[in-house]
Amino acid sequence: LGEPGGSLGRWEQYAWLLLVMLPLWAGLLYWQGVYAPLRTRSHLGLLWGIAAATLLGTAGVTLVLYALKIHYSRILLGLFGVFSTLLLTLEKWAVKWFLTFRYAAGYNRRNLLVLGSKGAAADLITRVQREETFPFTLIGCLDPDPSQVGKEVAGVPVLGSTAEVREAVSRDAVDEVVVAMPANLIP
Repeated sequence: LGEPGGSLGRWEQYAWLLLVMLPLWAGLLYWQGVYAPLRTRSHLGLLWGIAAATLLGTAGVTLVLYALKIHYSRILLGLFGVFSTLLLTLEKWAVKWFLTFRYAAGYNRRNLLVLGSKGAAADLITRVQREETFPFTLIGCLDPDPSQVGKEVAGVPVLGSTAEVREAVSRDAVDEVVVAMPANLIP
């Protein structure tokens, strides 16, 4: 592939490597969790996953080329590794940044209704409110005790009793219902 004396040669000599490298990179990036949802990944976690996949891929391709005694430009292969790490990381960070603003604007969120208004429901609501990565908008709570209607649990209103769950799901465009109360109280 590489010309003796340091010349890179023609690009056609390297094109077949893409048939090996692209599936290898995709598999390694998947194995490192780079394609997992970005909500739960830190920026450093993404950088580490991409760098690890690229390092393993570059080392693997280098070993194969060496074992097959194929001459290639080590500089070109090294630059491919560096630039793929850099560009993939920048792309993932840009997507994560964009999606963070979209989530904050209310897009790609799911409406959540909580059954219960006591301790377990309050803990769940507090955790959902605290975690920015949770894609939920809390609609409200339903409680088996009708006297709780109109009160609030951790800042979320009790909309009605659990007997009204079907009406509440239809009325409030609920995507998910979470049960945070004893099973024997569910109607």
